[in-house]
Amino acid sequence: DGTAEAANDQRALPNRKQRFERLIPQRLPLRQQPALESKSKRFWLIRMNLRKTLSEQIPGDGTMDTDTGLPSDESVPSPSQPQLFQENGAASAQSGQNTGEDSAQTPAPSALLRSAPENAYEEPGLPLVASDGEKLYFQPYPSQKNGGSLMVWDGTALSSTGISHADSLIAVNGGYSYTIENKLYHGSSLVRDFSDEALLGTHAFSLRVFGSDSSYFYLYANAADSVSGEVSPYAILRVSLDGQAEQLLFGADGLSTGGRISQAILAENTVYYSLSAGNSGIYALDSAGGQPRQLSSMSVSGSFCYWNGELIFTDTGTNLCAMQSESGSNRQLVEGGVLSPPVVRGGTVYYSAKSPNAATGAIYAYDLAGGESRRLLEEQGTAGGFCQLLPASDGLFLVNASGDVFHYHIQTGILTEIT
Repeated sequence: DGTAEAANDQRALPNRKQRFERLIPQRLPLRQQPALESKSKRFWLIRMNLRKTLSEQIPGDGTMDTDTGLPSDESVPSPSQPQLFQENGAASAQSGQNTGEDSAQTPAPSALLRSAPENAYEEPGLPLVASDGEKLYFQPYPSQKNGGSLMVWDGTALSSTGISHADSLIAVNGGYSYTIENKLYHGSSLVRDFSDEALLGTHAFSLRVFGSDSSYFYLYANAADSVSGEVSPYAILRVSLDGQAEQLLFGADGLSTGGRISQAILAENTVYYSLSAGNSGIYALDSAGGQPRQLSSMSVSGSFCYWNGELIFTDTGTNLCAMQSESGSNRQLVEGGVLSPPVVRGGTVYYSAKSPNAATGAIYAYDLAGGESRRLLEEQGTAGGFCQLLPASDGLFLVNASGDVFHYHIQTGILTEIT
């Protein structure tokens, strides 16, 4: 029956038995196992369990470079791989979505919850900017020094990425993502080329990336041939980090619904966006898709930020405002004279406004808890005043009207020019 032969084999090979038992601690010792039909079957079972144990103990190779946060070449889809598009409404998770252990290697959400504007340069002469709180990514205006080239400031040195002519840019922890001519990139890797897709039916479109989470990049598309003030089609969509799965979250047909998205932000599993034409106002859309709800018919001047359940922005009347992201109720923080879109850092809103002691303006800090503003920095000696602000780990990144970029250290008050 093979029992005696198996026992003899155990006595002859005690070291092999001990090694198997160490590698397979969940199995009972061999002498406590029920008798098997043959010695060959016993060792076949041991080999199968050993193979399973080793495969669980040796991690597989990921598709993300953990040192840089950038996808490797293996994560870039080949033309022969499937390209999925959800035509109508939201759908459940599709093939290609990163889940489980893989999500630990995906880009983390942006540290700065600041909306991404439609125009690459919010105003002529200003750079395209993004920050994760540690690094500053910016692309100078074409007519400026290094114009058209995407630059990185890591706190000590300024370097070029070798990338140029991006038309939207976001910072994610450990890297950056951007679009160029309807192609989405993360770092130096192409995620997906949307050029030949009919995102807006027969309309040509311009695509912008505005957010990311552990599984998706979020983008919006405006009609490229729309006329100012008309109701135009637009789309909000997301694509998996490997570029394989694409899902339409909402599409406006340009008839009963439509407009032009001026900016958008992803926060707390919700997409907040503003329309500057058509059905203008501020809207909220679940990040899994559905029907958007209008929070307000107000118009927003420049980018807005999200903090603790509120959207912080400057309205067209140069007032600093805060709007509840659920109810849409609005409160005024500062009345008039605000010169820049705000940025929020640790419960404090930073903004540029007119100052009685400066020819151009000053940087102020508004405490959301206390409800008071204090002046931080006079803008004398900086051409045109500061018109863009972003958070740094120890202060702020500031951009003036000439496109020059500065770092301001809040504790020491030292202002350092980067460009």
